[in-house]
Amino acid sequence: LALALAGGLALGSARAAAFDDAFDDALEDALGNWRAAVWYTRTGNVGVAAFEAEEFRAKWTDLARRFAGEPPASHARVAGWREGLARIAAEAERAGVALEADDGPGAASALAAVGRVLAELRRAAGLVGFSDLVENYRREIDRLGALIAPDERLDEARLRALKDAVGSLIAAVAALGPGSPQRYSDQEPFRVMLQQSQEGVTLLLTALNRASPPPSALEIVGLIRVVRSNYNLLFLRYG
Repeated sequence: LALALAGGLALGSARAAAFDDAFDDALEDALGNWRAAVWYTRTGNVGVAAFEAEEFRAKWTDLARRFAGEPPASHARVAGWREGLARIAAEAERAGVALEADDGPGAASALAAVGRVLAELRRAAGLVGFSDLVENYRREIDRLGALIAPDERLDEARLRALKDAVGSLIAAVAALGPGSPQRYSDQEPFRVMLQQSQEGVTLLLTALNRASPPPSALEIVGLIRVVRSNYNLLFLRYG
């Protein structure tokens, strides 16, 4: 009997692990299309964005059907699990309708809402996902970019503000590696993208700290654009 119970527990654990892996695989597959839809909506390529949004909607519909009644172990205690999945489905539908109507801002709003609901579900489960870290990376870039324009004077006060903001950006980039899932960290392209992000912020900090010749606003804005390009690549593939 003890052996039978042990065997049953082992089979149960194996099934749970396989179930959770199946959810992670389905989620990652769907989010690949969501990220592409976000990207092409931002760049104004409505036709491709509509295709990617429809792919996401179809995959999400299947995921919700499979997992609404039995969430993965990581989300087992989330009270609004089923409702969250339904909200994402509704926003995916709204994004598709907006794109069909050539309404880029409406589609962007709906796709952003998908990301917010996913983040809410992670928070309710007590999780910090890699997507949360990538979103923080974007927020820090936006904060930095708002501090300077190419034609502005780079005086001492502005320089100090930029250095403070770069410190937060460096912390955001440093968190990406330790917070990445193994399925990403095992991939060489992912490691290359992380290295590019780290090098981009290092170049920016070096320029801000350079005494001679002092940095210009145009140079700093250009380096911020490089950092944003590195973020865009990371988001599109993994974020």
